[in-house]
Amino acid sequence: SSIGFSALVLQSAVWPLVQLANPPLIPEELVAITKKFQDFHKMKYSGTRRLSWLYHLSVGECSAVKGIKMKGAYLFIPLFCPLDYWHISLLSATLVLADPAVPTLPPP
Repeated sequence: SSIGFSALVLQSAVWPLVQLANPPLIPEELVAITKKFQDFHKMKYSGTRRLSWLYHLSVGECSAVKGIKMKGAYLFIPLFCPLDYWHISLLSATLVLADPAVPTLPPP
């Protein structure tokens, strides 16, 4: 599995978007990626600019490959599903709860 990542860095004076008072939980895989981006941003701008994450405005794409056996051979079909943040959180929580080996998410 791989995770692609891109970010839009907007100025709050130009884009007056509201941050949630209680930010929602994000999947562990995305926490590591956002931390790397924060470190890069801090190094590039020497701490003169502050990042505020608007997780509730994020989008993602889930992809998989489905193999179908037809006439003795397999046909592989790529599947793509665009998701908004809330669907990503729900899917992540569902996968965590389905696998007893994965620790459960802390309460919000």
